[in-house]
Amino acid sequence: MTAVLSILVLEFLAYLYLGQLGQHRPFLADNHRAQETSAEVIPSTADALDVHLGYTYSEHTRRQSNRPPEQLPAIKHSWLEGGFLVYADDQSDLKRPIIVTLGGSTTDGLFRRSKPWPEQLAELFAQHSVTGTVVNGGVAGYSSNQELIKLVRDVLSLSPDLVISYHGINENSWRVKNYPMVHPYQQQIFQVLSEPPPPNFLPNLITLVRRLVLRPSITVSYGAVSPLSDGQQWVRNVRLMHAVAQSEGMDYLSIIQPVMGVGSYPTLETVYQERLRRFGEEATAAYYQNIQEVYAYALEATQDYPYVIDFTEVFSDQDDDVYLIDGRHLTDKGNAIVAQAVFDLLLRSGRIEVSE
Repeated sequence: MTAVLSILVLEFLAYLYLGQLGQHRPFLADNHRAQETSAEVIPSTADALDVHLGYTYSEHTRRQSNRPPEQLPAIKHSWLEGGFLVYADDQSDLKRPIIVTLGGSTTDGLFRRSKPWPEQLAELFAQHSVTGTVVNGGVAGYSSNQELIKLVRDVLSLSPDLVISYHGINENSWRVKNYPMVHPYQQQIFQVLSEPPPPNFLPNLITLVRRLVLRPSITVSYGAVSPLSDGQQWVRNVRLMHAVAQSEGMDYLSIIQPVMGVGSYPTLETVYQERLRRFGEEATAAYYQNIQEVYAYALEATQDYPYVIDFTEVFSDQDDDVYLIDGRHLTDKGNAIVAQAVFDLLLRSGRIEVSE
Protein backbone atom coordinates (compact mmCIF):
# COMPACT_ATOMS: atom_id res chain seq x y z
CA MET A 1 0.00 0.00 0.00
CA THR A 2 2.83 2.38 0.88
CA ALA A 3 4.55 1.66 -2.44
CA VAL A 4 1.38 2.37 -4.38
CA LEU A 5 0.87 5.64 -2.51
CA SER A 6 4.50 6.64 -3.16
CA ILE A 7 4.10 5.99 -6.89
CA LEU A 8 0.93 8.07 -6.99
CA VAL A 9 2.68 10.94 -5.20
CA LEU A 10 5.60 10.78 -7.63
CA GLU A 11 3.22 10.72 -10.60
CA PHE A 12 1.46 13.79 -9.20
CA LEU A 13 4.73 15.66 -8.64
CA ALA A 14 5.86 14.80 -12.16
CA TYR A 15 2.48 16.00 -13.45
CA LEU A 16 2.98 19.35 -11.71
CA TYR A 17 6.58 19.68 -12.91
CA LEU A 18 5.79 18.93 -16.55
CA GLY A 19 2.80 21.26 -16.35
CA GLN A 20 5.10 24.09 -15.27
CA LEU A 21 7.10 23.43 -18.43
CA GLY A 22 3.92 23.67 -20.48
CA GLN A 23 4.04 19.93 -21.26
CA HIS A 24 0.66 18.83 -20.03
CA ARG A 25 -0.14 15.14 -19.93
CA PRO A 26 -3.10 13.29 -18.41
CA PHE A 27 -2.67 12.36 -14.75
CA LEU A 28 -2.14 8.69 -13.92
CA ALA A 29 -3.53 7.21 -17.14
CA ASP A 30 -3.57 8.24 -20.77
CA ASN A 31 -6.34 6.36 -22.51
CA HIS A 32 -5.39 7.88 -25.86
CA ARG A 33 -1.76 6.86 -25.44
CA ALA A 34 -0.82 10.45 -26.37
CA GLN A 35 -0.30 9.58 -29.99
CA GLU A 36 -0.43 13.18 -31.13
CA THR A 37 -0.68 13.75 -34.85
CA SER A 38 -0.67 16.88 -36.94
CA ALA A 39 -4.47 16.78 -37.01
CA GLU A 40 -4.52 16.99 -33.20
CA VAL A 41 -1.96 19.71 -32.65
CA ILE A 42 -3.20 22.35 -35.08
CA PRO A 43 -6.46 24.34 -34.85
CA SER A 44 -9.47 23.08 -36.75
CA THR A 45 -9.44 26.15 -39.00
CA ALA A 46 -5.91 25.50 -40.31
CA ASP A 47 -4.85 22.41 -42.21
CA ALA A 48 -1.07 22.54 -42.61
CA LEU A 49 1.98 22.41 -40.36
CA ASP A 50 4.36 25.32 -40.86
CA VAL A 51 8.06 24.98 -40.05
CA HIS A 52 8.36 28.56 -38.77
CA LEU A 53 4.87 29.43 -37.55
CA GLY A 54 3.53 26.11 -36.26
CA TYR A 55 0.60 25.92 -38.66
CA THR A 56 -1.08 27.84 -41.46
CA TYR A 57 -3.47 27.49 -44.39
CA SER A 58 -2.45 25.48 -47.42
CA GLU A 59 -3.33 24.67 -51.01
CA HIS A 60 -6.05 22.38 -49.65
CA THR A 61 -7.64 25.37 -47.92
CA ARG A 62 -7.52 27.28 -51.16
CA ARG A 63 -9.58 24.59 -52.87
CA GLN A 64 -12.09 24.76 -49.99
CA SER A 65 -13.69 21.55 -51.21
CA ASN A 66 -14.88 20.48 -47.77
CA ARG A 67 -16.11 23.78 -46.34
CA PRO A 68 -19.83 24.61 -46.18
CA PRO A 69 -20.91 28.01 -47.56
CA GLU A 70 -21.44 29.53 -44.10
CA GLN A 71 -17.72 29.05 -43.37
CA LEU A 72 -16.62 31.01 -46.44
CA PRO A 73 -16.53 34.75 -47.13
CA ALA A 74 -19.73 36.07 -48.67
CA ILE A 75 -17.89 38.36 -51.10
CA LYS A 76 -15.64 37.45 -54.01
CA HIS A 77 -12.36 36.01 -52.82
CA SER A 78 -9.40 33.87 -53.78
CA TRP A 79 -6.23 32.53 -52.21
CA LEU A 80 -2.58 33.42 -52.55
CA GLU A 81 0.30 31.11 -51.67
CA GLY A 82 1.28 31.47 -48.03
CA GLY A 83 -2.24 31.35 -46.63
CA PHE A 84 -3.49 34.79 -47.69
CA LEU A 85 -7.20 35.29 -48.31
CA VAL A 86 -7.67 37.93 -51.02
CA TYR A 87 -10.97 39.76 -51.24
CA ALA A 88 -10.85 39.88 -55.03
CA ASP A 89 -11.54 37.34 -57.74
CA ASP A 90 -8.54 38.19 -59.93
CA GLN A 91 -5.14 37.48 -58.39
CA SER A 92 -3.28 38.58 -61.50
CA ASP A 93 -4.28 42.22 -61.14
CA LEU A 94 -4.57 43.30 -57.50
CA LYS A 95 -5.65 46.93 -57.36
CA ARG A 96 -3.50 49.29 -55.32
CA PRO A 97 -3.26 50.24 -52.62
CA ILE A 98 -2.76 46.65 -51.47
CA ILE A 99 -3.50 46.40 -47.76
CA VAL A 100 -2.40 43.27 -45.88
CA THR A 101 -3.96 42.57 -42.49
CA LEU A 102 -2.22 40.43 -39.86
CA GLY A 103 -3.56 39.06 -36.59
CA GLY A 104 -5.09 36.08 -34.84
CA SER A 105 -8.60 34.63 -34.81
CA THR A 106 -10.16 38.10 -34.54
CA THR A 107 -8.72 38.82 -38.01
CA ASP A 108 -8.70 35.32 -39.54
CA GLY A 109 -10.97 35.14 -42.59
CA LEU A 110 -12.05 31.54 -41.93
CA PHE A 111 -12.55 31.70 -38.17
CA ARG A 112 -16.25 32.18 -38.80
CA ARG A 113 -17.75 33.00 -35.42
CA SER A 114 -18.76 36.23 -37.11
CA LYS A 115 -17.92 38.15 -40.27
CA PRO A 116 -14.29 39.33 -39.72
CA TRP A 117 -13.44 42.99 -39.92
CA PRO A 118 -11.06 42.73 -42.95
CA GLU A 119 -13.91 41.22 -44.98
CA GLN A 120 -16.20 44.05 -43.89
CA LEU A 121 -13.45 46.55 -44.72
CA ALA A 122 -13.32 45.10 -48.26
CA GLU A 123 -17.10 45.50 -48.47
CA LEU A 124 -16.75 49.17 -47.47
CA PHE A 125 -14.21 49.61 -50.26
CA ALA A 126 -16.76 48.27 -52.74
CA GLN A 127 -19.64 50.32 -51.32
CA HIS A 128 -17.69 53.58 -51.51
CA SER A 129 -15.96 52.81 -54.84
CA VAL A 130 -12.53 52.81 -53.23
CA THR A 131 -9.78 51.44 -55.45
CA GLY A 132 -7.65 48.96 -53.56
CA THR A 133 -7.35 45.35 -52.39
CA VAL A 134 -7.62 43.92 -48.88
CA VAL A 135 -5.50 40.81 -48.32
CA ASN A 136 -6.19 38.92 -45.09
CA GLY A 137 -3.17 37.18 -43.55
CA GLY A 138 -4.71 36.57 -40.12
CA VAL A 139 -4.52 33.06 -38.65
CA ALA A 140 -6.23 31.92 -35.44
CA GLY A 141 -3.81 31.67 -32.52
CA TYR A 142 -1.16 33.98 -33.99
CA SER A 143 0.28 36.77 -31.85
CA SER A 144 2.70 39.54 -32.83
CA ASN A 145 5.47 36.92 -32.61
CA GLN A 146 4.03 35.03 -35.56
CA GLU A 147 3.02 38.25 -37.32
CA LEU A 148 6.65 39.39 -37.34
CA ILE A 149 7.84 36.12 -38.86
CA LYS A 150 5.01 36.08 -41.41
CA LEU A 151 5.75 39.68 -42.36
CA VAL A 152 9.42 38.97 -43.04
CA ARG A 153 8.88 35.63 -44.74
CA ASP A 154 5.63 36.03 -46.68
CA VAL A 155 4.22 39.56 -46.73
CA LEU A 156 7.25 41.23 -48.31
CA SER A 157 6.82 39.17 -51.48
CA LEU A 158 3.37 40.72 -51.97
CA SER A 159 4.86 44.25 -52.01
CA PRO A 160 1.84 45.76 -50.25
CA ASP A 161 1.37 49.48 -49.75
CA LEU A 162 0.21 49.06 -46.16
CA VAL A 163 0.41 46.36 -43.49
CA ILE A 164 -2.08 46.51 -40.62
CA SER A 165 -1.46 44.43 -37.48
CA TYR A 166 -4.59 44.02 -35.36
CA HIS A 167 -3.50 42.46 -32.10
CA GLY A 168 -3.54 42.38 -28.32
CA ILE A 169 -5.60 39.50 -26.95
CA ASN A 170 -3.03 36.82 -27.83
CA GLU A 171 -0.03 38.70 -26.44
CA ASN A 172 -0.42 37.20 -22.97
CA SER A 173 -1.06 33.68 -24.23
CA TRP A 174 -0.24 31.37 -27.14
CA ARG A 175 3.50 31.29 -26.44
CA VAL A 176 5.89 28.98 -24.69
CA LYS A 177 6.99 30.31 -21.30
CA ASN A 178 10.36 32.11 -21.60
CA TYR A 179 10.39 31.49 -25.38
CA PRO A 180 7.80 33.88 -26.83
CA MET A 181 8.82 33.32 -30.45
CA VAL A 182 7.92 29.63 -30.15
CA HIS A 183 4.25 28.82 -30.61
CA PRO A 184 2.85 26.09 -28.30
CA TYR A 185 1.93 24.00 -31.34
CA GLN A 186 5.56 24.03 -32.45
CA GLN A 187 6.54 22.81 -29.00
CA GLN A 188 4.01 19.97 -29.19
CA ILE A 189 5.18 18.95 -32.64
CA PHE A 190 8.83 18.78 -31.62
CA GLN A 191 7.97 16.89 -28.46
CA VAL A 192 6.31 14.25 -30.60
CA LEU A 193 9.31 14.10 -32.92
CA SER A 194 11.97 14.00 -30.21
CA GLU A 195 10.42 11.69 -27.61
CA PRO A 196 8.87 8.22 -27.63
CA PRO A 197 5.14 8.33 -26.90
CA PRO A 198 4.29 8.19 -23.18
CA PRO A 199 2.75 4.96 -21.89
CA ASN A 200 -0.87 4.46 -20.96
CA PHE A 201 -0.09 4.23 -17.25
CA LEU A 202 1.87 6.81 -15.19
CA PRO A 203 2.61 8.96 -18.28
CA ASN A 204 4.12 11.85 -16.31
CA LEU A 205 6.40 9.83 -14.03
CA ILE A 206 7.74 7.61 -16.80
CA THR A 207 8.27 10.59 -19.13
CA LEU A 208 10.26 12.39 -16.43
CA VAL A 209 12.31 9.28 -15.58
CA ARG A 210 13.15 8.82 -19.25
CA ARG A 211 14.47 12.38 -19.41
CA LEU A 212 16.49 12.14 -16.21
CA VAL A 213 17.89 8.64 -16.65
CA LEU A 214 17.91 7.92 -20.35
CA ARG A 215 19.85 10.13 -22.70
CA PRO A 216 17.48 11.29 -25.43
CA SER A 217 18.55 10.58 -28.98
CA ILE A 218 17.80 14.18 -29.93
CA THR A 219 17.10 17.34 -27.97
CA VAL A 220 15.04 20.38 -28.92
CA SER A 221 16.26 23.98 -28.75
CA TYR A 222 13.85 26.87 -28.48
CA GLY A 223 16.59 29.51 -28.64
CA ALA A 224 17.73 31.88 -25.92
CA VAL A 225 15.56 32.54 -22.88
CA SER A 226 13.79 35.87 -23.27
CA PRO A 227 14.05 38.37 -20.40
CA LEU A 228 11.11 40.39 -21.72
CA SER A 229 7.62 40.57 -20.25
CA ASP A 230 4.62 39.93 -22.49
CA GLY A 231 4.07 43.67 -22.92
CA GLN A 232 7.74 44.33 -23.70
CA GLN A 233 7.79 41.53 -26.25
CA TRP A 234 4.68 42.90 -27.94
CA VAL A 235 6.08 46.43 -28.19
CA ARG A 236 9.42 45.16 -29.50
CA ASN A 237 7.66 43.14 -32.19
CA VAL A 238 5.66 46.20 -33.22
CA ARG A 239 8.84 48.29 -33.53
CA LEU A 240 10.52 45.56 -35.56
CA MET A 241 7.54 45.17 -37.92
CA HIS A 242 7.44 48.92 -38.47
CA ALA A 243 11.18 49.00 -39.16
CA VAL A 244 10.96 46.09 -41.61
CA ALA A 245 8.04 47.66 -43.45
CA GLN A 246 9.75 51.03 -43.65
CA SER A 247 12.98 49.49 -44.93
CA GLU A 248 11.02 47.90 -47.78
CA GLY A 249 9.12 51.05 -48.67
CA MET A 250 5.84 49.92 -47.09
CA ASP A 251 3.56 51.68 -44.64
CA TYR A 252 2.72 49.98 -41.33
CA LEU A 253 0.02 50.42 -38.70
CA SER A 254 -0.36 48.61 -35.40
CA ILE A 255 -3.93 48.63 -34.08
CA ILE A 256 -4.29 47.76 -30.39
CA GLN A 257 -7.54 45.84 -30.49
CA PRO A 258 -10.42 46.18 -28.03
CA VAL A 259 -10.97 43.50 -25.41
CA MET A 260 -13.43 43.32 -22.56
CA GLY A 261 -11.68 44.15 -19.31
CA VAL A 262 -9.53 46.94 -20.76
CA GLY A 263 -10.77 50.51 -21.08
CA SER A 264 -14.12 52.02 -20.15
CA TYR A 265 -16.32 49.32 -21.72
CA PRO A 266 -17.54 47.24 -18.77
CA THR A 267 -16.93 43.55 -18.28
CA LEU A 268 -20.39 42.04 -18.59
CA GLU A 269 -21.53 39.72 -15.84
CA THR A 270 -22.49 37.03 -18.36
CA VAL A 271 -18.98 37.05 -19.82
CA TYR A 272 -17.36 36.99 -16.38
CA GLN A 273 -19.51 34.08 -15.23
CA GLU A 274 -18.76 32.13 -18.41
CA ARG A 275 -15.02 32.53 -17.84
CA LEU A 276 -15.46 31.47 -14.21
CA ARG A 277 -17.35 28.39 -15.33
CA ARG A 278 -14.70 27.39 -17.85
CA PHE A 279 -11.48 28.29 -16.05
CA GLY A 280 -12.23 28.78 -12.34
CA GLU A 281 -11.83 31.76 -10.05
CA GLU A 282 -8.03 31.79 -9.76
CA ALA A 283 -7.38 31.52 -13.51
CA THR A 284 -10.06 34.13 -14.27
CA ALA A 285 -8.56 36.64 -11.84
CA ALA A 286 -5.08 35.98 -13.25
CA TYR A 287 -6.36 36.44 -16.82
CA TYR A 288 -7.86 39.88 -16.19
CA GLN A 289 -4.86 41.04 -14.18
CA ASN A 290 -2.39 39.88 -16.82
CA ILE A 291 -4.21 41.30 -19.83
CA GLN A 292 -4.66 44.64 -18.07
CA GLU A 293 -0.94 44.76 -17.25
CA VAL A 294 0.05 43.85 -20.81
CA TYR A 295 -2.25 46.45 -22.33
CA ALA A 296 -1.24 49.13 -19.81
CA TYR A 297 2.43 48.66 -20.66
CA ALA A 298 1.85 48.64 -24.42
CA LEU A 299 -0.40 51.70 -24.39
CA GLU A 300 2.06 53.73 -22.34
CA ALA A 301 5.15 52.57 -24.22
CA THR A 302 3.67 53.34 -27.65
CA GLN A 303 1.81 56.57 -26.90
CA ASP A 304 4.34 58.56 -28.93
CA TYR A 305 4.44 56.09 -31.83
CA PRO A 306 2.38 57.63 -34.64
CA TYR A 307 1.95 54.24 -36.31
CA VAL A 308 0.29 52.64 -33.24
CA ILE A 309 -3.47 53.24 -33.03
CA ASP A 310 -5.45 52.64 -29.84
CA PHE A 311 -8.83 50.99 -30.51
CA THR A 312 -9.50 49.98 -26.91
CA GLU A 313 -12.22 52.64 -26.61
CA VAL A 314 -13.86 51.98 -29.99
CA PHE A 315 -16.93 50.51 -28.21
CA SER A 316 -17.16 53.06 -25.40
CA ASP A 317 -20.58 54.30 -26.59
CA GLN A 318 -21.99 50.89 -27.54
CA ASP A 319 -24.46 48.50 -25.90
CA ASP A 320 -23.72 44.92 -24.88
CA ASP A 321 -23.99 43.35 -28.34
CA VAL A 322 -20.48 43.89 -29.73
CA TYR A 323 -18.66 41.03 -27.97
CA LEU A 324 -19.30 37.32 -28.09
CA ILE A 325 -19.59 35.38 -24.82
CA ASP A 326 -15.79 35.08 -24.41
CA GLY A 327 -15.34 38.87 -24.22
CA ARG A 328 -12.59 38.70 -26.83
CA HIS A 329 -14.13 37.86 -30.20
CA LEU A 330 -16.65 40.23 -31.73
CA THR A 331 -20.13 39.95 -33.16
CA ASP A 332 -20.89 41.03 -36.72
CA LYS A 333 -21.82 44.43 -35.30
CA GLY A 334 -18.57 44.70 -33.36
CA ASN A 335 -16.49 43.83 -36.40
CA ALA A 336 -18.50 46.28 -38.50
CA ILE A 337 -17.61 49.07 -36.05
CA VAL A 338 -13.93 48.12 -36.21
CA ALA A 339 -14.01 47.97 -40.02
CA GLN A 340 -15.66 51.40 -40.20
CA ALA A 341 -13.10 52.84 -37.77
CA VAL A 342 -10.25 51.45 -39.90
CA PHE A 343 -11.90 52.76 -43.07
CA ASP A 344 -12.27 56.25 -41.56
CA LEU A 345 -8.65 56.17 -40.37
CA LEU A 346 -7.37 55.26 -43.83
CA LEU A 347 -9.56 57.94 -45.43
CA ARG A 348 -8.48 60.70 -43.01
CA SER A 349 -4.81 59.86 -43.44
CA GLY A 350 -5.03 59.89 -47.24
CA ARG A 351 -4.14 56.23 -47.60
CA ILE A 352 -7.32 55.61 -49.60
CA GLU A 353 -9.58 57.82 -51.67
CA VAL A 354 -13.30 57.62 -52.32
CA SER A 355 -14.15 57.85 -56.01
CA GLU A 356 -16.60 60.61 -56.88
